[in-house]
Amino acid sequence: MSLLDSIRSRLGAPREPIPDDIEGALVRAVATRLGVEPDQVDPTLALADLGVDSTGAMDLTSQLEDRLGVQLTPTFFYRHPTLREAARALREMTGGDR
Repeated sequence: MSLLDSIRSRLGAPREPIPDDIEGALVRAVATRLGVEPDQVDPTLALADLGVDSTGAMDLTSQLEDRLGVQLTPTFFYRHPTLREAARALREMTGGDR
């Protein structure tokens, strides 16, 4: 059992598998939020450049916390402004190597 699984177990948090393609999952979440197709979301652009405002970034942060069972700071997307950078940080946080 990984440390993350152990923490989830102790907290009673439901365990949802970490997506194999974290970046793709983030792209799909942003595309849904913006009402566009995923291929219209460039993961190398900052969220603000994609049209996601600070409220949208906070909502996305909350979704990630709920879905992945991780705790993120309110400044997560400020420190990792692109989806590619955010995916890399999430992989490191969750022990993934994808």
